[in-house]
Amino acid sequence: MTPSLRTLAVAVTVLCAGAVYGQARTIHTDHYYITYVPGTEGTARRVAEVAEEIFPHLAAAFQYYDEFAPIHIRVRDDSDFGNGSASDYTNEVNIWASNLDWEIRGDHEWIRNALTHEIAHVITLDKASKKWPFRYALLQVSRFDSNPDISFDLPLYYQNTPTWWVEGIAQMGPYALGWDTWDSHRDMVLRMAVLEDDMHSYGEMGSLSNRTGGYYGEMVYNQGFGLLVFIADQYGRDKVNELQEHIGFLSFEVAIRRVLGVTADQLYKDWVRYLDEQYSQQVSEIRAGGFHEGQNLGKAVNGGTLDYHPAWSPDGTKLAFISSEDRDYRIPHLVIHDFETGRNTSLDGYVDTRVSWSPDSRKVYFLRNRRSKSELAFYDLETKKEHFLSAGLRARDPHVSTDGRRIVFARLNDGNANLCIINVDGTGLTQLTNFEDGTQIYAPRWSPDGESLLFSLIRGKDRDIVMMRSDSPPRPKDWGIRDRTLGPDSLRVFPDSLAIPAADTSGFKLLLATAADERDPQWLPDGSGYLFSADVTGVFNVYRHDLATDEVVQVTNVVGGAFAPSVAADGRIVYVGYHANDFDLFGIESGTYDRAVDWGDNLPRDYFTKVTLPPLSEEYTITPAYGRRIYDMVPIVQVGPTFIGNQFGLNQVSAGGFLQVSNIWGRDQLTTQAILGKNFREKTDLNTDFLLMYERSLYPVEGNNRGFNPSMFLALRRREVDYVIS
Repeated sequence: MTPSLRTLAVAVTVLCAGAVYGQARTIHTDHYYITYVPGTEGTARRVAEVAEEIFPHLAAAFQYYDEFAPIHIRVRDDSDFGNGSASDYTNEVNIWASNLDWEIRGDHEWIRNALTHEIAHVITLDKASKKWPFRYALLQVSRFDSNPDISFDLPLYYQNTPTWWVEGIAQMGPYALGWDTWDSHRDMVLRMAVLEDDMHSYGEMGSLSNRTGGYYGEMVYNQGFGLLVFIADQYGRDKVNELQEHIGFLSFEVAIRRVLGVTADQLYKDWVRYLDEQYSQQVSEIRAGGFHEGQNLGKAVNGGTLDYHPAWSPDGTKLAFISSEDRDYRIPHLVIHDFETGRNTSLDGYVDTRVSWSPDSRKVYFLRNRRSKSELAFYDLETKKEHFLSAGLRARDPHVSTDGRRIVFARLNDGNANLCIINVDGTGLTQLTNFEDGTQIYAPRWSPDGESLLFSLIRGKDRDIVMMRSDSPPRPKDWGIRDRTLGPDSLRVFPDSLAIPAADTSGFKLLLATAADERDPQWLPDGSGYLFSADVTGVFNVYRHDLATDEVVQVTNVVGGAFAPSVAADGRIVYVGYHANDFDLFGIESGTYDRAVDWGDNLPRDYFTKVTLPPLSEEYTITPAYGRRIYDMVPIVQVGPTFIGNQFGLNQVSAGGFLQVSNIWGRDQLTTQAILGKNFREKTDLNTDFLLMYERSLYPVEGNNRGFNPSMFLALRRREVDYVIS
């Protein structure tokens, strides 16, 4: 008797899926298709310029011309968190317009650095991959009628590259072009891992998931980059590129042995020994100058991997900051510590932002993420309630004026950050700068008298500290804000050719603008100067700048790093200190270290000029969005049981494939699967399994606080299994 089991399923479903990108356009260059949506034209232009500039350098370095195919780049601005991604299989790069502001990474020109990294991914992984027509295949043999049961799986992947090399070689692209450096943040992470015995082993560097929690994933990136820099220094830059030409079928270590003449284990030991010698010498020099870290605030305040952005309340009784508390991962919340009661108030929900107090110490202002965009919010300690102050504002780093009436912040759009002021009730928005070239503003702070704004600024490779008047003329263009009154001379003092009004009207002044990274300015209570953090020695420390004398003194002298100082009215200082995989809050008293520093002259920086460029259509060929199809195939071979009746032996061989076809913007997706199998012990017909599924994203429906992005699914599956019952 040979019955067969047949199943037929049809489903039509509407579920939530990704949003549809309408009105997208594609820029055609010599080597790329660059797709963007309205509102991202400035970033798209920068992407097109940088992509073409870097292509010949990367193609020559990695011998890519033989395998060349146009690379597809998607420009996105749907999130305020900077990121990028790449797929060598589909020859595609995604780049987000907003730059990455992350406490574990240094600053570099975002598009040049991130885009070069992602394009290098495409080129290097393509060179390192096996030229198979699929990314992944699975050979499977199983038996379930024995004790113990047996299952053997052999995955076949078209690449055999450890994560440390994948990320390290991608970063060597911008490093070789001078658009990235082994900066003080990277060195800090590696230095403290070495000194405090927290480095990944060579095996742990192979995957992001070998050690989880905190910054262990980032350490794979960091150690991979560091190891390749070591190879370039010790063996030559050409050896770094040559590794990808000798990757073994099952092991990357074959390439190390063939190219460098040592085993992977020996290479790792040589590198660690080198680092230990270098960092031990550096620590000796630091301690010779008088180590001064202050006091760790302890577990009553510090809760986990991340405790950052401290802000004293004006009455000096509380400290607000963000903390991951006792969580395994970096998921920060807003925490308010009361020094009088010793208790913490922790707000539910993700908060990753600088914070600010109202003058009466009753409210804390911060940012909440809504649909991947940052909005102004505040928490009232008396009512214990939280409220939003904006919608669609895309704010960063809010700070409340000393009279409690206005908030200064940086506003994000199309890869730019501009200085803005808004009333505490959400009205009266004004824009004080007009950057359109990717310039970024961080940590703006009102002076105690409310007349000046202090902030850090980057238009290139490192942050500077600047100051301007709070009543600087606003932009004359009324960009949708009806309650702003424009002065009659706005056009005269703030023409479209300037990013900032002239110094005689804006009061703009470079305070510290050397080759060091100068950041996190915080006014002293009397307004005579400010605290800040800088890496002038290669290690970030806290410094104090006196505005009257122009004198700079060093306040801390640490081995790890010191960031984001906050000073109370009575002079107590809290700052963020780094140790291995951990940011904690430390306290010091003013004047307990103070070493005078010869800071050096400011470099020439031009923050005023704004380059006027022609429309994109005059520089590039632009068409409606290039509707590219992406194909993904997985071959399947299985040897195992039929799972029907009492037949559980090794009696079936099946083979087939899985094919997925999608659109570059993800609106359409077609999935098919076909598997044929045969019971080789019995005379039966073929077993079959066919699947066909189509997905179509519909246009989104959005309300004030909710969005609905529907998709329609149509699925058809037919499966038949023939078997024998004896």
